This record gives sequence, structure tokens and C-alpha cells, in this order.
Amino acid sequence: MVVQNMSHQFNRYSNIARFQMSGTNDVQPIPELHDATLAWMGPNGFVLTGFEVVAGIAYAQSWWCRAPN
Repeated sequence: MVVQNMSHQFNRYSNIARFQMSGTNDVQPIPELHDATLAWMGPNGFVLTGFEVVAGIAYAQSWWCRAPN
């Protein structure tokens, strides 16, 4: 899911991608992706690119999203 919310890490609004397996209050398997943009799309999936913030440090990151086998 990608939403535009206030990013407390960057102190501004940002497109934030979240990978959710269950309810929103549960611990999620990977950190949120800030400044998420669609980098590529094809017949087998798509790639989102942005920044993950872990322990106050922003890391450039891309997610390859595809349907499970």
C-alpha cells in the first residue's frame, strides 16, 4: 500500500509504501519505504524505489514486488 502521509523522519509529507501482512497495529516484516516512486513495471511485477529509515539512518532501497508462486 502506498499513501501520502507526514513523514516524521523527514519532517514533511512523503509517499510512504508499507508492506502489510495483517492488521495495521501488528509488527510489519520490513520498514516503511519513504519517498516511494514506481521505478519499473512489467508483466511479472513492479519495482518501488525510496528510502528506508532504520535507527535514524536513511538507506536507499528498492522493492521488487511480484505475485507469490
